[in-house]
Amino acid sequence: MLINNASQARRERAARDAERARTLADRRETFELAHLQDLHAELSELLLVAEDNINQWCAWHRLSSRTPTRRRTAEDLARQLGEVRAVADELERITNEHHERINRLAGLVIPDRLRIRVINAHMQYE
Repeated sequence: MLINNASQARRERAARDAERARTLADRRETFELAHLQDLHAELSELLLVAEDNINQWCAWHRLSSRTPTRRRTAEDLARQLGEVRAVADELERITNEHHERINRLAGLVIPDRLRIRVINAHMQYE
């Protein structure tokens, strides 16, 4: 009877430990998946904002090289340059926010190999 009780206690303890380990692994996978999805969303948003930002800076450079004409006075050019610059600066601010979130997310529970790839992709953008 004592041997059976001891065996039963060991099996129950092993079952509890296995259940605890499985629950912990499930929580960790859920946590990592959520952060990977957040990271993917941030990288996607960064690419969209980056394209718009680059287009705005290209437009700003094109406008800055133009000379005033009768149809487009110096004041019109200055106003347009200011508008394009304001949009570009706002996109730059949004881009910097995405950079911060990406750096924070990449530093969490992501495996080192994947973290290095994310950081390298981020540096290529910069």
